[in-house]
Amino acid sequence: MLHILEPASSCLEARLYPTVLIVEVAVAVNRFNVRAYGIWLNSNAEVLVSEEYIQGRRIVKFPGGGLEYGEGLTECLFREWQEETGLEIEIIRHYYTTDFFQPSAFNQAEQVLSIYYLVRPVAANGHSMPKLDENGADENIRFSWVSITQLSPELFTLPIDKVVADKLVHDFGEWTLYPVN
Repeated sequence: MLHILEPASSCLEARLYPTVLIVEVAVAVNRFNVRAYGIWLNSNAEVLVSEEYIQGRRIVKFPGGGLEYGEGLTECLFREWQEETGLEIEIIRHYYTTDFFQPSAFNQAEQVLSIYYLVRPVAANGHSMPKLDENGADENIRFSWVSITQLSPELFTLPIDKVVADKLVHDFGEWTLYPVN
């Protein structure tokens, strides 16, 4: 369905966009894409961030990925972290679940539902990463530590990760006494 409104249809729109052609495109969403992500905030107040290429696009995101049929959320998270980082993790607690409509960046007919957990690798101390170098377990993925004070939504590619980055800065920006790991 395509709606074209010309000129702006409300007083507010007319003030904000007086000469802009406003086009609204409705796409039928017929599938959910459920994703689980882990946020590792180390004792130096740094967050682990991954960079990978998906369908030819550079994506900066939190480690994690899509739920496979027959999997539970935590099984998905454990599998994704093992595949991407080679690390076994434990969940500290749930952190955030998408609370708004977000179509997939890769398929507009899918609605993304992302669940984020605070995690830490089993037997990791500080920000050492057993078996994980900057290239991770998958040669197409690179990892870096980003200080919570330098974390910003603009660093991330995907809209939900941007919301989570902003929440992390808000929740942990002044954090120094109580590390998660």
